[in-house]
Amino acid sequence: MSLEVNIDSEVLITLVHERPVLWDKTVDEYKDKRLTLESWKEVCRQMKEDFDSLPDKDRNDIGKMVMKKWANIRDNWMKCHKKLNEEKKSGAGAKKVRKYLFYEELRFLQKIADHRVTFQIFPKMMTSLIPKLSMPKLMLPLR
Repeated sequence: MSLEVNIDSEVLITLVHERPVLWDKTVDEYKDKRLTLESWKEVCRQMKEDFDSLPDKDRNDIGKMVMKKWANIRDNWMKCHKKLNEEKKSGAGAKKVRKYLFYEELRFLQKIADHRVTFQIFPKMMTSLIPKLSMPKLMLPLR
């Protein structure tokens, strides 16, 4: 039996956006695996009407397809967002970056994208503020 699931990207984006537990790492519920799994099931039910009546294997396959599609959409947006931010920093000489097809629909991800950048930069800033300690050279006796 071949599973046919038409995953409409815009519908998927809307369904995920309505469930911060699936994308917002700043909410406490994000770490709740049970709640996350239930939210993905809700998304799958919306994407495929007869989802609950399917055998376990088919439901798992659909779940994997939906999550893979979301990961691809999110990763493409993140990559585009990063390039757009780099373009702003580099000035007018940079090549114009074309926006991702669903860039505007995914703007809600900016919350986690900017949060992620802050935490990546912070350790670099801290290490540059800490004076470098030099190890004393050991003097070995000459033979």
